[in-house]
Amino acid sequence: MTHSQQLLNPALQAQIRLHELVDSWIQQQADGESVQACRVEALARFAVMDMPHVRQEDWKYTRLAGLWKQELLLSSSQTEQHLPSASFDWHALGLVLTFVDGYFSARDSSPATDFPEGLELNPLTRVCDNHRDTDALHALAKASLSGNYQLTIKRNTTLTQPIIIRQIGLQDHAMQSLQMRVNVEKNASATVIEVQQGSAQGMILTQLSIDIADNAQCSHLLWQDADTTAHSFGWRDVILARDARFMQRSLLVGALVSRQQLSVTVAGENAESDVATGVIAMNKQTQDVRTHTRHACMNARSKQLHRFAIGGQANGVFHGDILVEKGADKTDANMSTNNLLLSPTAQANSKPQLEIYADDVRCTHGVTSGNVDDAQIFYLRARGIPAEKAKLMISAAFAQAALDDVPVEAVRLAWQQAIANKLQQA
Repeated sequence: MTHSQQLLNPALQAQIRLHELVDSWIQQQADGESVQACRVEALARFAVMDMPHVRQEDWKYTRLAGLWKQELLLSSSQTEQHLPSASFDWHALGLVLTFVDGYFSARDSSPATDFPEGLELNPLTRVCDNHRDTDALHALAKASLSGNYQLTIKRNTTLTQPIIIRQIGLQDHAMQSLQMRVNVEKNASATVIEVQQGSAQGMILTQLSIDIADNAQCSHLLWQDADTTAHSFGWRDVILARDARFMQRSLLVGALVSRQQLSVTVAGENAESDVATGVIAMNKQTQDVRTHTRHACMNARSKQLHRFAIGGQANGVFHGDILVEKGADKTDANMSTNNLLLSPTAQANSKPQLEIYADDVRCTHGVTSGNVDDAQIFYLRARGIPAEKAKLMISAAFAQAALDDVPVEAVRLAWQQAIANKLQQA
């Protein structure tokens, strides 16, 4: 392929533009030699990697043609805009860490004096990590990192208030990148709520890693409610030590294209991972959920439930795999995906996968896809409920069933309302 032919490729053109944009931005930063070196290294990896395209198996159903056409800018920390009025008072719920266009906003966050004993927030001096890049966008996220922090919940600390990480985009057409590491030390317990909003026609890149030590617990709630013109990409890595407990509940309703990846390593005996996702995809949205669960020890458990309600010309994509390594006997792992198609043009593409190298395990997976049950609609109509409202009620109940046990009641009720609003708008 000649150079001129290559430039006709929109993905390659976007890669060149993004490389120039981030390279110029890196040269203007003053975050220390180690941070700069890590950014430069990540950008070099980005430059030689293939941009995602539909000929790659992992991106076959998640198309990014609209993203490649955009002239993105790098978000700036110089914004003086005030946040729009929120329908939910996060400050009344817990400790709030607000990132505006990728940069920490002390003005919109809880003051450090509100932090209880046993909780620490510190900026990280390095952006490198030992995790390989899953794709070119992952390398780009590391190269363009503007927020890079570590939360530590100290040993034997039980936080009674959740920690809320708000990622808000105010600048249109802006790319923002945030990395957060959460260390839950031995016998500690915490709830972390991650919220994405705004970023009209922009790109949100989020990296979150959670290390849960022996006999520690962490609940993670993800509310992806970005602007419906935005692109949101997330990479979340969780490691569980002995007797550790991890619960994740996610509601994904926003963005034009959203791809959220979760990797869980069950590394300690008697550890447990419990993951459930509710997804609403309408109009021309694409909601892509990826999970990888690695069982590396004996006597551990994991379970997953993913529910997609898909309408209009939207696309729901799920790829989940469970790996049971040699020696991980007595593993109990199950994964279930249910798709509800609300229109004739809605699409669901699900791919569950098991890879087992141990004996004496119990591992299951299953996928179902279907339309709204006519018998259920008939039952509600017989009780005086109009057909459209009956369909709305059934669809909302379907998605909410994955999220009925959200441990923070205020969030659970807000999610129920968000699901109803999203379905009603469609």
